[in-house]
Amino acid sequence: MFVNHSMSVDSLSAACSNKLSSLEHLLSQSLNRGNLDRQRSIAEDAEILRNEAEALLIQLEGELHNISSVVSKNKAAGNIAKLYKSFYKLDEQLYSRKNELKKLEKRKELMESSNSAVTTGRNGSQERHYDSDFLRETKAKAKKTEEAMLQSRRLLTDALEIGDGVLDNLEEQRETLLDAAERVEDTGSLAAQSREILRRMANRTLFNKLF
Repeated sequence: MFVNHSMSVDSLSAACSNKLSSLEHLLSQSLNRGNLDRQRSIAEDAEILRNEAEALLIQLEGELHNISSVVSKNKAAGNIAKLYKSFYKLDEQLYSRKNELKKLEKRKELMESSNSAVTTGRNGSQERHYDSDFLRETKAKAKKTEEAMLQSRRLLTDALEIGDGVLDNLEEQRETLLDAAERVEDTGSLAAQSREILRRMANRTLFNKLF
């Protein structure tokens, strides 16, 4: 039973790692300001990979509870914590990329709106009329987006710090368990030696009684 769960954790970890690598590759592509449709497609694919990686991480947490060996469980937990750390980092990059894309789309909409508002005056000259309500709404949305980004970064930073703490704690637990295992082995050896000594003493006593 233990071997099956261990293999399941290994396969899920490998699948999650592949998803995160693919996500990292997508996010490494430069933001092409001249092709928003392509960037939208990249962002959508990245969002799918992000959700799939998160689902695998949740599965991994479930499988972790089924591992009976303490040492194997700590090792698996350490690997999962590292995957979570990579996930949070890429998730922040994806969030930032999506916000950059929204800004470009808003800028494009603003330019198109401004161009459509060009009218011809009575004297034949062209005059630009800007929709002030639209500008105020755009600025307000940009401000809210920026505040949300800052909040998300603070949460991600806290999560990374917690993850580092978990890794350190798991490493300490691993060392403690290894030391305990060594002490158990030493105790077993001493017990065997004690039994051998008692056996010899009993044999000697018996021999003395007989002779």
